[in-house]
Amino acid sequence: MTKPWPCWDGLMKIKVGWEKTIFNPDHVNWMYQSSPDCHFGFWRARETSVFVKRFVHPPTGWNLLEECLSQPVPNTPAVLDLKSDNQYLYLFASKLEGDVFPAILQKKQIRKYFSAPALGWEDRLKIFMVVYATLRHINERGYWYPDLDFKNLFIAGAGGGYEVFLIDVDSCAESQKPFKPDHVSQTYWEGMVNAYHRLGKKIINRDNPVQPVLASQGSHLNQSMIILFAYAIQRVGFVPHDLPLFAPLIHPQNPHSRWVLRTHEKLAHGEDCWQEIDEFLPRFFKISPSRFESLVKQYSGRKDRWYDVLAKKVLRAI
Repeated sequence: MTKPWPCWDGLMKIKVGWEKTIFNPDHVNWMYQSSPDCHFGFWRARETSVFVKRFVHPPTGWNLLEECLSQPVPNTPAVLDLKSDNQYLYLFASKLEGDVFPAILQKKQIRKYFSAPALGWEDRLKIFMVVYATLRHINERGYWYPDLDFKNLFIAGAGGGYEVFLIDVDSCAESQKPFKPDHVSQTYWEGMVNAYHRLGKKIINRDNPVQPVLASQGSHLNQSMIILFAYAIQRVGFVPHDLPLFAPLIHPQNPHSRWVLRTHEKLAHGEDCWQEIDEFLPRFFKISPSRFESLVKQYSGRKDRWYDVLAKKVLRAI
């Protein structure tokens, strides 16, 4: 757990890049979305805009955030600093310039970001591969991402030279720990819920009615979620977003239906299926295995622009 810094009248020292500055929580216009225990806002640290999030209780991903200070998760906003006082915990992260994916679609700004009037096939593939590589990275570090949703995809940059970021990493949970399914989107849980139902099992364990927890291991749910997300990104603009995802995937006329059903049954039994998914996805997106592997490598180790800027500053200083 992050140790609290000494505070003077509510002020604390914050590290932004290699510089330390004083942070005053009263200078932030705090807002909240899904939970009243979590607020966010923006703060200007000298010439740098910083995204700030404060928590009443440690989020499930706090340990991962602490790791991110020295070992960032690719394709996510850079964690600049973490602090706590007697009342709140604070996350300071790089502020991204752009918009979340649903807002871009709703505002009909696809041309602004993607340089085309409609979302192209290569754009869909790029968005998927970034999410895939990021989830794999998070899983390999012993965590999983429960809040996969278009609203947590941030598109930064415009004119076709955009980058895709997965935000709200603070919702990540440790794979082996019980998880309370609260305040996260369950858009891509449909496949695993149906698989449990087909096997006569319940995906939510209610032995403790006050605090029900997820019965499935998080990494197995992530594997199911990535399959449904692949299908969802394919049909953007063709099918209303509120229609089911899993049912069309297992329809007898879908050539992938048997594989999807078999894989979900394995996942519901607690088997790891990343290898099968790695073999399936190139076929699903109709690309070669070598290109798929190349894209995984490309998006697994990329750092965001914040680190690029800092690296240039270091080189100039040297």
